[in-house]
Amino acid sequence: MKSLKLTVTFFFFLLAFFNFSQSNTLVVFSQDPTPFYIVLDGVKKNEVAETRVVVPGIRQTNSNVQIYFKDESIAPITKNIWWEEGHENDEVTYRIVPVKRGYKLRFFSTVPNKVTPTPPPTTAVIAGNTVTAPASLVGCVNPVQDIGSIMGAIDDESFDEGKMTVAKQATSKKCLTVNQIKQIMDEFSFSKNKLDFAKYGYTRCYNPDDYYQVNAAFDFDSEKKELNEYITSTPLATAPVAVSTSGKHKMYNRQQQLL
Repeated sequence: MKSLKLTVTFFFFLLAFFNFSQSNTLVVFSQDPTPFYIVLDGVKKNEVAETRVVVPGIRQTNSNVQIYFKDESIAPITKNIWWEEGHENDEVTYRIVPVKRGYKLRFFSTVPNKVTPTPPPTTAVIAGNTVTAPASLVGCVNPVQDIGSIMGAIDDESFDEGKMTVAKQATSKKCLTVNQIKQIMDEFSFSKNKLDFAKYGYTRCYNPDDYYQVNAAFDFDSEKKELNEYITSTPLATAPVAVSTSGKHKMYNRQQQLL
């Protein structure tokens, strides 16, 4: 009986350890020496204002982050952060940077909390060339690994029109994940611009099967319906695909991919 209790206790210990290890960590630091507090999903995370705050154990798929400064004359920052599906054990870092009108929370980096094994890729023939691709060929390949520079350029624009121009210029020949598309959509103030980029991003998406997740950025069902109608009328077979051939990146029409 004692042995059984020890076994059960050890099992729950391992389960708790595994669950904790499979959670994301948020790190926020201030580029200027400006102490701040973090409120994550309505819960204050640090009682003493700091210039660098680490929030471990995040398991939800998206978080509302609010930054309040010790200097109350500085306007608070509010940002929604989406955590990449399939990446439940990352350390994601944002920095607080000065802009024309106060401060903004800007993406800085993502690193794994620990190394996790990656399933082997499959090989496919596209337009007569053999390339390495993900197990599913429904999306583009070679997604952007560090979107920080793109987000920084978008942040530097004050109005939606400029943000849209920079966003499309920076991603016209790139492959994006759903999470990256949502991050860019979050930069726009008006729903019509969020919807515009959601349509634009669909044909440049690495994991289009997860595209339903962008609906969280919309306030009205009509916008979700319009996006769904666009997706339904835009077959993936006509979307551009980025492939690597002889060390060079090229854009192919997905129709060339069908054998």
